[in-house]
Amino acid sequence: MKNKVTTGFLVLFAAVIIANIGVQYAEAAGNYTDTKYLIEYAGDGCDLATVTRLKMDATSSYAKNQSTHCTHRIWVAGTHSHTNNTPLSFNDCSCDDDGYMVPTGEWRYLPNWVYEQGYEYAFLVIRPESHQPCIVEGLWSPDSI
Repeated sequence: MKNKVTTGFLVLFAAVIIANIGVQYAEAAGNYTDTKYLIEYAGDGCDLATVTRLKMDATSSYAKNQSTHCTHRIWVAGTHSHTNNTPLSFNDCSCDDDGYMVPTGEWRYLPNWVYEQGYEYAFLVIRPESHQPCIVEGLWSPDSI
């Protein structure tokens, strides 16, 4: 009888561990491949926008600034349409109202509420910190691992 109880306990313990691992991987099963953005900025103070991408989970978005001399301030926006990516009037889903500062050569996770607020797509709204003409360049993904 003692052997059956011990065996039963071990089987239950293994099942709980395996179920836990499955849940952890399910949370980060989204759209985490990088997409390049390359936008010519005129230095006129206007915000810029990336293309929209499907937002598949509640993880943070990710951005890496690959510009040579242009720090980015970035907001994560949500939309219901894959063609609606205007920086003029956007649904700001960033957890930080001031956006996220991403210096040249650095990367950041961008916590956001796109998925939780029911939007199917995300895009980045980028404001170069310098109002000098530059090439705004980088990588981004709507979800992360």
